Amino acid sequence: MDSLYVSSHPDDFRSLQALIAAEFSPSRPQTLAEEPPARVARCRPALVLRDAEATALCGAGAVSWYLASVGGRTGSDAQQQSEVWQWLSFAENELTPVACAVVFPLLGVMGVDKKVLSSRAELLRVLKVLDQILEPRTFLVGESLSLADVAVAMAALLPFKYVNRKTLVNVSRWFDTCVNQPQLLKVLGKITLCEKMVPVTPKSNSAVNTTTAAAAANGTAPSISAEVFKSHRFQICTLRGGKSIGTPSNHRIYMLLSVPLPQVYKIKPLALESAFTHISKSIGCGKELTEHLCGAVIGRHHCNKSAGDIFTHLDIKGDRIYHQLKKLGSSLDWDRACFTMDPKLSYAVQEAFIRMHEEGVIYRSKRLVNWSCTLNSAISDIEVDKKELIGRTLLPVPGYKEKVEFGVLVSFSYKIEGSDEEIVVATTRIETMLGDTAVAVHPEDSRYQHLKGKTVIHPFCDRKLPIVFDDFVDMNFGTGAVKITPAHDHNDYEVGERHKLPFINILDENGFLINVPPPFLGMKRFDARKAVLQALKDRGQFKEVKDNPMVVPVCSRSKDIVEPLLKPQWYVDCADMGKQAADAVRNGELKIIPDHHLKTWFNWMDNIRDWCISRQLWWGHRIPAYFITVNDPSVKPGEDVDGHYWVSGRSEEEAREKAAKRFNVTADKISLRQGKTHTHTHTHTHSVTHTHTDKLIFLQRMNPIPGYVQSERERERELSQKLHCLVFLCGSESVSDRWILSRLCAAVTLCGNGFQAYDFPAITTAIYNFWLYELCDVYLESVKPVFSSTDAESQKQVEVCRQTLYTCLEVGLRLLSPIMPFVSEELFQRLPRRQTQNSPASISVTPYPESSEFCWHSEEIDREMEFVMTVVRTIRSLRADYNLTKTRADCYLQCIDSATVSLVEKYSLQIQTLSYSQAVHPVSGGDSAIPEGCAVAIASDKCSVHLMLKGLIDLEKEVAKLTTKQGELEKQMEKLEEKMKKSDYREKVPAKVQELDAEKLRQSQTELQKVKEAIENFRRMM
Repeated sequence: MDSLYVSSHPDDFRSLQALIAAEFSPSRPQTLAEEPPARVARCRPALVLRDAEATALCGAGAVSWYLASVGGRTGSDAQQQSEVWQWLSFAENELTPVACAVVFPLLGVMGVDKKVLSSRAELLRVLKVLDQILEPRTFLVGESLSLADVAVAMAALLPFKYVNRKTLVNVSRWFDTCVNQPQLLKVLGKITLCEKMVPVTPKSNSAVNTTTAAAAANGTAPSISAEVFKSHRFQICTLRGGKSIGTPSNHRIYMLLSVPLPQVYKIKPLALESAFTHISKSIGCGKELTEHLCGAVIGRHHCNKSAGDIFTHLDIKGDRIYHQLKKLGSSLDWDRACFTMDPKLSYAVQEAFIRMHEEGVIYRSKRLVNWSCTLNSAISDIEVDKKELIGRTLLPVPGYKEKVEFGVLVSFSYKIEGSDEEIVVATTRIETMLGDTAVAVHPEDSRYQHLKGKTVIHPFCDRKLPIVFDDFVDMNFGTGAVKITPAHDHNDYEVGERHKLPFINILDENGFLINVPPPFLGMKRFDARKAVLQALKDRGQFKEVKDNPMVVPVCSRSKDIVEPLLKPQWYVDCADMGKQAADAVRNGELKIIPDHHLKTWFNWMDNIRDWCISRQLWWGHRIPAYFITVNDPSVKPGEDVDGHYWVSGRSEEEAREKAAKRFNVTADKISLRQGKTHTHTHTHTHSVTHTHTDKLIFLQRMNPIPGYVQSERERERELSQKLHCLVFLCGSESVSDRWILSRLCAAVTLCGNGFQAYDFPAITTAIYNFWLYELCDVYLESVKPVFSSTDAESQKQVEVCRQTLYTCLEVGLRLLSPIMPFVSEELFQRLPRRQTQNSPASISVTPYPESSEFCWHSEEIDREMEFVMTVVRTIRSLRADYNLTKTRADCYLQCIDSATVSLVEKYSLQIQTLSYSQAVHPVSGGDSAIPEGCAVAIASDKCSVHLMLKGLIDLEKEVAKLTTKQGELEKQMEKLEEKMKKSDYREKVPAKVQELDAEKLRQSQTELQKVKEAIENFRRMM
């Protein structure tokens, strides 16, 4: 046996690197915590090989490379091996020197170069480089742990244990993933990060070899401390389950939402979580493992070899799934994380099966199942994708080099026994004719009445097929005659049951033909398709092939073509459960939201079929059922499909006792055989970087229609920019203050109603409108003059504005938190606190705003401000018409009554500020009160806007420009009208072009009218 010499010091990271590498080696060397022999260089780690020369390797790099390469952890090809070497160099030359310089003084090691003692900034720089590289990755090289990860993690071990470092999200996430791999757990044990410095003493040799193996053995991973994930939402969400950042506020309603068990076998692109209730978000979808472990499908016969590989793969991939959930902002109870095969879940599955089997809800039956030849397993209906074809199509099929033809209907004839007649049938699966046991026609089809009692002869064997009459046949499709293959078609199965036909299975579990005559015996199913077709042609019984629209069943996991196969399987009786589920919705006990899914719900529940729960897989929960053989001549032997000969039990002893009682014999006469099938659940996860999570969640909530994200990206970006600008501005109540608080109350109410109704677009629209159009565009702009005031009297109003703005920001961020968790958390952390004591550490533990908390809503102020904004928009429109981009102009508002005048006076500062006017003058009476030189526009039935232009623009120049514009418009309109008046215009020009021409003409007419009015207005001023 090879000998590995290491240091006994628990912080000798070079020795730890070699020990971890040894865990990957198939033949692990013996570990000695002592100096190596004198003939070997006196350095540790050192590895003395048990070969003829007793070769010795010295140094962490050489030793760990040798051990890890034997275990396949140094890269799968030359490129990956080069990358691993590069990271070994980075660990040795870049990270280790600065890590030692920072940590060694803390450990009491003296004599370190004084120039390096101030190298914390350098350490942070090196770690930031690593952090950027790790952002899109789980591991440094490839998709699994390699020696690169081990070397760099060990170089970073001391800083992570002893330095109160600044948090680097990606490095922390990667480091935590690495140290929780089973090989590292066995060597390092449970690491406490950023622990308080304590005196360190060397551990014994035994400790080096077996540190905290129990933690790895029982499957528990160290909890993530607050020091690891400390920066804002991504880190804080991780800790909520551990309740390390405070206790949430008391809620009147408690909700428990369970995240679907994530699938460790495949990592897929993306799925967004629901934002409901601010504290629970869940994701799920994806595909199953089919070929990851061995490069192809691993059959159930390789169970002993590969079961361990699944758990190894779980250790590698499991943490990645949790990181994905954390990056999505999922607020979950991480203490309850579990794996499908955990003992408590296995127990629940076993107990549920036994109880349901005893109640008769679970039963055994031999019937057609959806069979995947690639998986060698039955699959459920929901695992079958329906691929629609419009005609002849070549599809790839696993296990076939060439694509296979589908979407065609092949017609051939059967000879009537004892006559020269023949009957023509058609099929999309010509190879299944080898399993035909009848030909069916409709009872009322006059063409075949004379064939009652007749049989046809199978062309490839001596089988005689009866002609049966059944209502399921469509007389108008094809020839009105249908071949019946009861063992390989769901409709034919029912016909076979009704007419008691033979069931001939012609396919084995791998898709090879059985129970057929030569030369087809042993052929692959789709090779036989070609052979049968050619044989029919040779016999002269082939008629034609034509395109045929059809639906092809495809396995969602293996992409294989699903075959109906007759198998004894375990089923759940779903009839009563389906009826209860449908009735619950019909009588109002259960509500489907949105209600346009009701049709789908009733279609599934009213037409539900019994659920096949058997899976011929080597992973999953093994069904706790046993087939009974009674060693007593008085009891006849049973068959697999006979449910009376199956018993379920929590153990073999319990099952034996049940069987003995059932057959009234002693337990010693009972032999049990446990079934080989497993129950199987498939739930999954998707990956997403948290950088863009807020955008995706926000946009999906804006409109739940798939594909909507791209069209709304600019709106989200604009909102995000406004949010960042606002937080950094935070300083008796004015009308602006009262109005924005009223709008805040309205937003809270709309969001609350939206969550109650599951109307997520309404929620995001309310938040978007409040932040962008009300808070940013109106309130913030209207109070800028207040903040710019410097006199003592104005400072009181400044303080009121600050408090109002703070309230809007704090409540607005809480409204936004479920939709944009990362942005809202980041800004919440930057928001000053009114009270530093007892303030929440995270926005994720603040209560969601409720309308009952806010009493500022005022319909009167909302109506007044709506009038004000109408006036402001009218002034802005006039300014745009006359190109007054930077010039302020006086504005005269002609009011119809004194109440309107009072309203304008009340909001004059807001109107002046928001419309960028020089001064606002409310005027009552006729036009005589308005000075000459004004442009006019009607704001409402109570107010007209007169914008003073005289003296601000060159009237003659403007008239000349507008006159030129008028001429151009008239020429365009004349040319367009001439085109549209042509006699063949309606017939030759496409309707869409005609619509565009008509719209252009209308726009030109409107623009020409405005130009004429402007010219007339300018001439009156001159």
